[in-house]
Amino acid sequence: MITMEGGTTLSQLLEALEKQGKLFFPIHPGDEGAEVGGMVATNAGGTRAVKHGIMRNHVKAVEIVLATGEILHLGGKLLKNNMGYDLMQLVMGSEGTLGVITEVTLRLYGKSEFSNTMLVSFQSRREASDAVPKVLQSGITPLACEYMDRELTLASAKDLGLVWPAKKGSVDLMFIVDGVNEDNLYENCGKIVDICGQYGAVDSVVAESAKEQKDLLAVRSNCYVPYKSKVADITDIAVPPSAVPDFFEDVRKIGEKYDNPIVSLGHIADGNMHNFLMNRDGKLPENYEDMKKEIYQTAIRYGGTITAEHGTGKTRTDYMSLQFSPKELEIMRSIKKAFDPNGILNPGTIFHETAG
Repeated sequence: MITMEGGTTLSQLLEALEKQGKLFFPIHPGDEGAEVGGMVATNAGGTRAVKHGIMRNHVKAVEIVLATGEILHLGGKLLKNNMGYDLMQLVMGSEGTLGVITEVTLRLYGKSEFSNTMLVSFQSRREASDAVPKVLQSGITPLACEYMDRELTLASAKDLGLVWPAKKGSVDLMFIVDGVNEDNLYENCGKIVDICGQYGAVDSVVAESAKEQKDLLAVRSNCYVPYKSKVADITDIAVPPSAVPDFFEDVRKIGEKYDNPIVSLGHIADGNMHNFLMNRDGKLPENYEDMKKEIYQTAIRYGGTITAEHGTGKTRTDYMSLQFSPKELEIMRSIKKAFDPNGILNPGTIFHETAG
């Protein structure tokens, strides 16, 4: 385990672990300038959640300062602790509304020396999303499994001055796979290709060099940039992984209904999809709110959530009642008031009104 101040950046943490050499921390939200305290406050996720989970799976202890000035030390360097209510779990993902995180203890893991990045291409979203559960059911758990519409990756690669290596098909799955040794690594890659082939995969590309792997990740991370001026919003919905194929189909129908050319990418193996809702002639479409609400309601119908990793913030507060009952919202407001009686911590986040 490692203990650090809340203002420590992910880059500083990774640099310290690189010097140590044998341990690593798995959560990487895409920005190494992110502060660890902020990663706890937002319950950060990212591409590796399919194998390693999200931030709350690795936080062992936090120190927080309350709005009233008291300092709380929650959790500890324990593998088991079942005493009382777990207040630390409330703090994680609270987006700065319950306290200021000043110290964090994280659990670390043994570093794998053998990993690879590969693309598998399909003609349709349905084929790609049908293949993913079968890969997971085979006993292989990739470090990451990303879905990308080809339109997005081509625009992103062009923006970076790179060439996207997949030529066939219209959608791609990007797998990051590890193994206990080199033979095990390539065996796992081969199994993934075979399973995907049973669901209509038309091509596969293995990025063997460090540069090739880095370029693929860079294109994936940059997908939003070429669309910055074109999108009205990007959803952060998650549904149960088994529901992804049907949810994808429903999103396609909603896009057709509202004449909106929705494109998608996301962490498909954990059911977290980002759908790009497009502007019309540089402006919000007239039916934008209706379209977004219908997508949210569709996700909830599948047992999903409106936001999986980006948080409620100030932009999704109006939709809390779509996902939670009045009693659940009442309990949440009571928790906020207990931690922050005067409503001074990040007011307007999660709930419009302050707790005071």
